[in-house]
Amino acid sequence: MSHLAHEVKVKQAMLQSGVTCLELQNTAIRAAYVRATVQYLFDYGYVFTGYTEEVEKHVRARLNHWNEISPINGAFVLESVRQCFAHLKAQAGALCQFSPYPDNGQYGEYNALSCPVYIDLVKWLRHEMGSNDE
Repeated sequence: MSHLAHEVKVKQAMLQSGVTCLELQNTAIRAAYVRATVQYLFDYGYVFTGYTEEVEKHVRARLNHWNEISPINGAFVLESVRQCFAHLKAQAGALCQFSPYPDNGQYGEYNALSCPVYIDLVKWLRHEMGSNDE
């Protein structure tokens, strides 16, 4: 199943939860791309070893590939990832008292983080991010 098919399932689940606002649906989908990218960077230790130009080039290439299939805002995803890391660094500087990143996964009546199809989308995107498959 492609990431696009996963997106369709998430939007269907959101509709079933009563979320009919297209912008809210798109916000949830964009957040899945951000979550998958952050997870990829953590999984490979790039957060600790350095977010290099080579790493960003790989991330941009994957975002561009996805964008060819279905429009996503790659610049937004990258900026959101940077904000996430800045937030974590600021929290680490505050005596290691971490608080959750502001996005709590709640989009109207839809709680993405408790929905299996949303979690599947994030996992699929994470898998594709680390893959060289086209």
